[in-house]
Amino acid sequence: MPVLTISAASPVGVLPDGTPYYAPIGEVIVDGSLVTCHLCGRALRSVTAHLRAHGWTKLAYCEAFGLERGQSLEGPETRKLRAVALASRLVFEPALRQGSAAGRARARTGALARDAARAATGRRMPEQRRRKAAAALAGFAPPLVASLAVISREAGLNKDWLSRHLGRVSPVAAEAARRRRPQRLDTRWRPALHRLGFSDVPSYLHERHIVQHRTVNAIAAEAGLTHYTVRAALRRHGVARVAHAAQRHAASQRAAQVAGGLGFDTVAGYVADRQAAGWTWAAMAAECAQPSSWLRRQARLGSPHQPRETMPNDLRAATWPDRDPPPVAGVPLRGQPRL
Repeated sequence: MPVLTISAASPVGVLPDGTPYYAPIGEVIVDGSLVTCHLCGRALRSVTAHLRAHGWTKLAYCEAFGLERGQSLEGPETRKLRAVALASRLVFEPALRQGSAAGRARARTGALARDAARAATGRRMPEQRRRKAAAALAGFAPPLVASLAVISREAGLNKDWLSRHLGRVSPVAAEAARRRRPQRLDTRWRPALHRLGFSDVPSYLHERHIVQHRTVNAIAAEAGLTHYTVRAALRRHGVARVAHAAQRHAASQRAAQVAGGLGFDTVAGYVADRQAAGWTWAAMAAECAQPSSWLRRQARLGSPHQPRETMPNDLRAATWPDRDPPPVAGVPLRGQPRL
């Protein structure tokens, strides 16, 4: 690897392999139309063209000194000259024009961004990008008062990238954003909460869904939101969603009323007591003025721990409401002739 004469400036550090460098890691020093080379400290119009003298490639240079791969290593005047030259080449060179059109088409379809994301997977975060994000975050006093979109614009970074790496760039800002996210998602609930007299979303959801047993659709209709929004809010605030809440509550109230009128705590307890006394389903249905199929269902729900295979014959029949009983050897099913 060819070696150039080092400038009189003192190195600011040494790489792990012993190579001295003359500009800070993660920074590009631009002085007017000149850019400082990290390897020798010289101020040049184009460090990219100068790297051949060191035997380095731009990719190796950027990785070694914590620069982004797309970082320009040329002064502003050199970049303008290259832009003018490229514009004229696009007019007179068909191959370059076709390649540019193909690249723009891939960018419109998102293929270019997907390829870039795959190529960046597992790659170390450049120090330059980390410093950009940290500098942008420093302009916002905690707790975080700006969105990631605003911060990414300030830093000149992609919002999705900043969202994924915010914890590594600034743990304090990441924690503030995590705490702020539920409040931001609950913003759309504010008009309904103010109208209904609730201070926050969790108390409203608990009152309507757990205490009053309203369904998700009923809550969505009252709040003027979609049922998807209500389900997301239930998950976000740790309120367990009950399917068919209104019907289940009405069914439990009916069972409690019937059992209380007969002097029992539950319908299952009533059925067990009457069966022990030898009562039939028809007699129990007549006493409590409820269908026998409903009694059988309540008896089954009252003893979920007992498997069907081990139930007594009278309770096993209760698990077959409005259907033929299980077949018994030598006994034909209902409606079939005897052989």
